[in-house]
Amino acid sequence: MKSFTNKVNLPNWVRIRIPIIVFAIFYITFCFVTFKDYGSTWDESDVYFRGQSLYLYFQNQLDQQDINLIEKISDEGGQMGNILYNHSYGALLHGVAIMILKNTSIQTYHLLNLLFATLIYIAAYEALLKFYKNKWFAILGPIFIFITPRFLGDTPANPKDMPFAVIFFLGLALIYLLSDKKNEIVKGLILGLVFGMAFNFRVLGVTLPIVYYFITIFDWIINKDKKNFKSILFSEIKILIPMLLSAYFIVTITWPYIAVSPLFHILEVFQSSKDFAWKGSLVFNGQYLSTPELPFFYIPLLILITTPIFILVLSIISPFVTRKVLKNRPLIIFSSALVLNLVMYVILKPIVYDGLRHYLFTIPLISFIASISLIEIIRRVKNRNLKLLVVASISVNLVLLIMQILNLYPIHYIYYNEFVGNLRHASTKFETDYWGASFKEAIDWLKVNE
Repeated sequence: MKSFTNKVNLPNWVRIRIPIIVFAIFYITFCFVTFKDYGSTWDESDVYFRGQSLYLYFQNQLDQQDINLIEKISDEGGQMGNILYNHSYGALLHGVAIMILKNTSIQTYHLLNLLFATLIYIAAYEALLKFYKNKWFAILGPIFIFITPRFLGDTPANPKDMPFAVIFFLGLALIYLLSDKKNEIVKGLILGLVFGMAFNFRVLGVTLPIVYYFITIFDWIINKDKKNFKSILFSEIKILIPMLLSAYFIVTITWPYIAVSPLFHILEVFQSSKDFAWKGSLVFNGQYLSTPELPFFYIPLLILITTPIFILVLSIISPFVTRKVLKNRPLIIFSSALVLNLVMYVILKPIVYDGLRHYLFTIPLISFIASISLIEIIRRVKNRNLKLLVVASISVNLVLLIMQILNLYPIHYIYYNEFVGNLRHASTKFETDYWGASFKEAIDWLKVNE
């Protein structure tokens, strides 16, 4: 690879990105080869319909029949769906599908969902490349995220939580990537646009600016002998104003209900999210429970049993194996976001269901943190035998993981790790195919065999 890049005389900025270019080619090929294999989830088509409706609204093409149908879907959902949810992602998909691909089938949307996730892999690579200055270390981030079944499984047919996970991750990556940018106005505009998009997708996007200012204060505390507080405060004010303006712009221009009365309707969205009621029941630890009956450790436990063990262990030990941990900005940023959201979950006790779906965005964070941990082990461990032991342990679990990924294809979101005996033993105790994506395989089998 090195001799090839030298022969063709590639620019340095390209050479250091050869691994992510190769990965992107692999991933995009994977998208086009597999996009027809995924089943439609039970309310997926409603999301695309509402996105289409927003697209038509932008085009000023909504008629009364469209409006009546939108209201009917909202009422059947038990909530004012077009108030509680922003549909800009669905509108984006519909615009691309109709203007470029000339096809609005479910399979087309699955392809676009898969391609959209490319952003998370690029962001992971760029963040690690900036910090470690090593392209082979940097590629571990995208690889770890890709081989995490829970995120991979939700990518094609989850147009609610997957886009938020991608944009949330991108927001965290940009907090680091733009940390040394001198132009405060440009920095504020970029961060505001991404933070606003994240809020559009899920109200938990509001935690991104919280993480940003936590990191800013944290950075000043550990470097206060080098940085003047007044100069930092003045700089942050210059960032805050364009950040607020661009966030306000992206939210109001893509969310008509918010645009009518930004302050009051944003507060209403928060209240609606808090008061959201889901009347179904779900399986947890072998019992059927309603959402108010779920224990406070519901999400943490699901993370524990649905994350590959080697990724889970590496993420947990990251503070202990990382050299100068307080100086490792990517680790601090992504860990802060993870801890903040899990603590908020335990304290606020929001309504969650469908397994880990609402907190899907935490999974790429854990995988990314695990990749940092492995990089630090590779860099720091000098004992050859110990390094071989670590590599062997990861390799064994990786082989088992790949076997499960191949076995579960194309429904990876039903993955459970060895802590609960994989899917076979977990299926009687926890949620599995709560979205019905496996019906496609059953129907395809019936078509062939009946």
